[in-house]
Amino acid sequence: MAEPFQKFGRWYLKVKGLDGVWRHVATSTKTKAEAKVLQREVAQKIDRQRLGLDPIAVSDMTVGDLLIWWLETYSKGTPSHKRNESAVKRHLLAADLAKMQVHLLTKGDIETLLQSKKQELSPKSLNNLRGFLQSAFSAADEAGRYNGPNPVTKVKRRKVPERAPMFLEAWEADRLLQVHPLKDIWRRLFATALFTGLRKGELLGLKKTDVHRERRQIVVARSYDHGTTKSKKERIIPIADALVQYLEAAIDASPSEYVFPAPDGEMMAENTKVEVILRRALGRAGVVTGYRHSCRRCKAAGVADSPQLATDATPRKCSRCGMQMWCKPIPRHLRFHDLRHTTATLILAHGGTLWEVQKILGHSDPNITAKVYAHLVPGFLETAVNRLPIGKRATPNTAPGAHASHRFGQPVVSNEIEAPKGKGPAPRKSSEGTGPLVWLRGQDLNLRPSGYEPDELPDCSTPRQMGCVV
Repeated sequence: MAEPFQKFGRWYLKVKGLDGVWRHVATSTKTKAEAKVLQREVAQKIDRQRLGLDPIAVSDMTVGDLLIWWLETYSKGTPSHKRNESAVKRHLLAADLAKMQVHLLTKGDIETLLQSKKQELSPKSLNNLRGFLQSAFSAADEAGRYNGPNPVTKVKRRKVPERAPMFLEAWEADRLLQVHPLKDIWRRLFATALFTGLRKGELLGLKKTDVHRERRQIVVARSYDHGTTKSKKERIIPIADALVQYLEAAIDASPSEYVFPAPDGEMMAENTKVEVILRRALGRAGVVTGYRHSCRRCKAAGVADSPQLATDATPRKCSRCGMQMWCKPIPRHLRFHDLRHTTATLILAHGGTLWEVQKILGHSDPNITAKVYAHLVPGFLETAVNRLPIGKRATPNTAPGAHASHRFGQPVVSNEIEAPKGKGPAPRKSSEGTGPLVWLRGQDLNLRPSGYEPDELPDCSTPRQMGCVV
């Protein structure tokens, strides 16, 4: 029987299907022993199907039925259910693939669908579609609704370009909280987001009972009206001194149990466009990429006139009609989630550690924190680039015709003991040991020849001769 193997920290089974083709099946097992047990069970199951003792996976359920069942059974009740439902209905249930029977679905059918969506969706969104299908097949297998192979496991994930996080500088965050006009509820919401790093759903679902003023702590227990957060666990965040005034004012002004309620006192809707309000506030605060100058008179008259882009808000007059042009700021394209990046960035920039940022943001894996925010630590890789010798003044004893080993540093094997040609190395006394052990330590690190010139090749008749590998 074939042995399971591990790749990128995950155990895979080598399974020979009913068609005689070997396949690699990913598992959730943690050890090789568990993978071996699962390998044996899968092989026995396929053998029984081949002998006709167990039914072969044939189902009248279509892929669309499977996805609807998964949405109602597993996705419903999670913080991301509405987004999952919207994406599945728009891109999967509306495709021809949804009409196929589940046991007839192949890797090629899924790959064809994803390729057809390549121009419409980003690589991350394509991976999400693949994930919906994979989760649905896995859930059906666990629930006993489908006992065939999961065709999605053979479909490769798209490579998602890594995007450097956007964030606000400290002075930009200060301007945002001081900008006028801005409703108090939004100012308090933005301040809480900056000082705590809470997600949008965690802020809108925050209740007064979650804020402990006497202990100066916030218990993050839910996202929107769901009973759990994205990481499926509660966390406690301390209340910064500068946040107290904003948080207390928000609690006192709220007419309901929520800290940041809608005008009717209920929880704000998930589709509340807080990022639109944020960008308008950034424009008023001067956190912009430029200004757009346009003539309203020419626009009202239907005269086609392209607006002028400038880096300043200095008043300008229209070259066509002479009227003073309307100046509109172009705010930086920040998402509301980038306020969370701002929290992490400013903590790291002022002496914080990745461990502290991980606890505040609620990341389940420290690698996530390191991958996203490590490059923002002041001085990151600065020492490495400063090692470059380019532009540095040469030392007096470095002649233009010097050997390469002197120009670029010591080689891995340093031959500090020079022996007469044709003779063995003279033993050198050392406080650390005998003479030959000095150069043996270097050879233990690298047993390759050290690049002698042809006329300096050692005599290898003696086993201990330097440069000879025995």
